[in-house]
Order: sequence, then structure tokens, then C-alpha cells
Amino acid sequence: MEQPLWWNDMKARAPGGEWVLLELFVGLWGLQWLASHNPGLSHSVPGVGQTAFASYCICGFLVWTALRRYGQRHLGWANAVTLLRCVIVCYLAGMVMYAEHIRSDMLAFLLLALVALSLDGVDGWTARRFQCDSSVGARFDMELDAGFILLLSIAVWQLEQVGAWIMLTGLMRYLFIAAGACWPALKAPLFPSRRRKVVCVVQVVALMMCLLPWVGPLAASIIGAVALVALIHSFGVDTLWLYNTARHRDVLS
Repeated sequence: MEQPLWWNDMKARAPGGEWVLLELFVGLWGLQWLASHNPGLSHSVPGVGQTAFASYCICGFLVWTALRRYGQRHLGWANAVTLLRCVIVCYLAGMVMYAEHIRSDMLAFLLLALVALSLDGVDGWTARRFQCDSSVGARFDMELDAGFILLLSIAVWQLEQVGAWIMLTGLMRYLFIAAGACWPALKAPLFPSRRRKVVCVVQVVALMMCLLPWVGPLAASIIGAVALVALIHSFGVDTLWLYNTARHRDVLS
């Protein structure tokens, strides 16, 4: 079915790399607006907005650098949505830095986390709808998901809902990267898998459930443990596949 002219024109006008800078200013305004409408944070913890904006500047710079490195002229609509999701995740990072205030603003924290989780589906839909999938976008989305899970893990631990072992949930991705530095086979590309996306969503939902005020430490520990087992299984499947692939390649060579 032929697409209408306005649709093709919208695809052709995909935002360029300069949108990274534009969204930095949008992010600054949005973070300041959130702080000004959250009296508990804006008065008692003025550093939340600054910490969040500094985090967002770092993310924007990394995305801009990746676009230049891979010679990608356009940011793309999907990456633009991911950058907007990055604003929320960075604001959550600012709140996590001042964990003593998370409990008093738990509703705002969980609502922002829920919006970030919802936008994770929007950028994927946008990439498919506008046919703007890219390696840069996929990596950006994956690393943002990993950072989001790490922040939620820190929040759960700092609020003493679960023991320090819950940090394994947030650190699993980074332990995998560190293992790849010692074992190059782990750096090989992985096959596409819906399982990874489902497990990622399970981690976010489980950690958010652990933060609910009416969920006690015992229930939070059970929820966190079940989610962590699913995550370990997912990484184990990928590690075993990479190992078998590398061994098969060595045999053929």
C-alpha cells in the first residue's frame, strides 16, 4: 500500500544531529519545571535538577559523538523519543543521588519511572513505523535501559527494601561488558531476541513493585529474587550461545 505524501515527507525530515543540542535545552527547561513543581525537592534538595541536567548533557554528548563516529547524518525520530525518555531517566538519577527524599516523593518517582517505561515502547514503535532503525539507536536504547535498571536497583537498596544483592540486577549488564574485556568472544553480535526485551521489562516492573509503600521487605525480596533469576538465565543463554558460536568458528578455522 502506497504511503501518503505527507507521511513520506515526515520520514524525509527526520531530525538531524543538531536535535541533540535542541533537546538539551528542552531537557533543561523540563528538569527545571519538574523541580519547580516539586516543592519538597526544589527547596530542600536544589542539586537534583543540576545533577539530572549534568547527566543528560553527558548522554547527549555521547549520542552526538556516536552519530559522528558512525557517519549518521540524522538523529531519527526514534532516537529523538529516546532522548526525551533520557530526560526522565536523568531526573530519576538526580533523585537517587538524594535517596533520603525518595520516600517522601515516592509517588512522583514511580510515576516518572512508569512514563519512562512506557516511552521505551514508543521509541521502538517509532523506529519500526518510520523505518529508522540503526545500530546507534539500538545501542543507545539498550544502554539507557541498563542505566534505568541500575538506578532502580540503587533506589531499592538505599530504601532498605532488599539487601545489597539486588544491585546484581543493575550491574549484570556492566559485569557482562567487563567479562567481554577478558573474553573477546562475548563482544560478538547477538542474535535478535524478544526474550531480552521481555526480561528487561520484567526487571523494571519488579524493581518498581519493590518500591511500592505497601510491599514489605520479605515480599520485595521474593519479587527481586525471581526477577534476578530470570535475568541471570537470560544472560546465561546469551553467554552459552556466544561460547558455542566462538568454538564452532575456531573448529572451522
